[in-house]
Amino acid sequence: MKIASTSRRTIQHDGFLKERFGDHFAQISVVTTMKLRSSVKDVARVKLGKVPFDIEVLTKKFLNAPQGIGDKEFILGYEDGDGSWVQGSIEYDKALQEYVRKYPDHWETVQLLFRLGRGSSRHASAYVIANDSIETIIPLQQINDVNCTQYTAPGVEWAGGIKMDLLVVNALSDLSECVKLLQSRDPEPYPEFAMIDGRRVPRIRLIRHQGQFYDIYKLPSDQNVFKEISAGRTESVFQFSTPGARKWLRYFDKEKPDGSKILDSLSQMGAFTALDRPGPLDVQIESPEGGNHNALVEYVRRASGEEWAETPKCLREVLPETYGLLCYQEQVQKVYQYMTGCTGPEAEEFRGNVSKKKKDKIIKAYGYYLPRASEKVGEEEAKRVWEFIETFSAYGFVKSHAYSYVTTSYACAFLKYYHPLEWWTAVLKNASKDEINETFWSHCKDFIKLPDLGNSTENFEIVGEHIQAPLSLLHGVGEKAHHQIQLYRPYTDIYDFCKKIYKH
Repeated sequence: MKIASTSRRTIQHDGFLKERFGDHFAQISVVTTMKLRSSVKDVARVKLGKVPFDIEVLTKKFLNAPQGIGDKEFILGYEDGDGSWVQGSIEYDKALQEYVRKYPDHWETVQLLFRLGRGSSRHASAYVIANDSIETIIPLQQINDVNCTQYTAPGVEWAGGIKMDLLVVNALSDLSECVKLLQSRDPEPYPEFAMIDGRRVPRIRLIRHQGQFYDIYKLPSDQNVFKEISAGRTESVFQFSTPGARKWLRYFDKEKPDGSKILDSLSQMGAFTALDRPGPLDVQIESPEGGNHNALVEYVRRASGEEWAETPKCLREVLPETYGLLCYQEQVQKVYQYMTGCTGPEAEEFRGNVSKKKKDKIIKAYGYYLPRASEKVGEEEAKRVWEFIETFSAYGFVKSHAYSYVTTSYACAFLKYYHPLEWWTAVLKNASKDEINETFWSHCKDFIKLPDLGNSTENFEIVGEHIQAPLSLLHGVGEKAHHQIQLYRPYTDIYDFCKKIYKH
């Protein structure tokens, strides 16, 4: 179960989890296995007492195994889905060949180390939470003074635990702070709850827009906001503020045949954020005009009424909602089932293997896929469809994941457009000094009054129709100095300031 994704910073989860769940939670461990480079160096340390300079140089030149293929298979070779032998890197990696030639006795040992466990460490984000003490279900261990499972994620799930990825979305803090500011500045009081479309929405999620209450996560569809997003004015908007996203948004800043913008709804935002991932961006589609472009560009071409590039016809029939292009993981499942005639659970298992980049299982599935798909659409078409699936496996979104992301993104963009003063105050309150200076300042500086000895508080605050910056924004004013200055406020003039600071 993936709870959220990271944004600008990370936090320590144990405080909240400890308070909320006590000993009913633990972080999940991972086992780091021996890889080629580490094995080569470790063997050298044991046999020679150190890692010679030439080995250090050679290990940096070793070729990397593709994601989903183990070092052993990549180096020694393996059989792919249709029974063909894939040559191992030992046959063409010059650096590895030189190492084997110079240190043949070391190489004999190295080959025995592949896949052996090197040690345990903490998973970056995975936790298990249960309705009983974890140690009554799963054995625990201490890793850096943190309670962790002795089992890795598959073992935890086999024992009945649910793996939860607890990561950070700073945008949620920005939204929460902005809602509080809007409510505090509204002359009309807010109720504890409001009934909206038959749902009871708590105050912490309420905003008043044009005289009507809305849930911050179910805002009205507003074309002005969508136009801002399409134009790439998305600084501080979750998932749409990165240089890469803003680059690809320029392609979406076009009109459909009916005159509306391509990006004119949450569903189109979902398609964009799903296409703005390594898998769809890596797909190579030959343009009618010559040259190649990726699936995101082709999606825009098709949505805007331009001539479609030549892609498998069966995909156009199976995936009409995304113009015959793979956007979501569920579509991989749908296509696989259509092409092979397999059962739903079998197609879901294949989707899971694709999403988790289990290259060995994907290769095995190809042997099952090709004869059945060839019988349905012909071998050439079947192979072309498989190429799309295989490239998509680099990284693809689940549709619900994309939609939950863009619901948050749209809320950010909506508040930024209609309530810029409160929005930027919230964002700046949650941002680091470097982030303010390097990322946000050029976009919000016109709202801000510079730090003032008499008026600045401990954080950014709205004063009138401006944002008053804190003294801590100044270069060279550290946490202790800032605390001392705040402690002896107010100051009538510079002499009063000097007198109070000197006295204390």
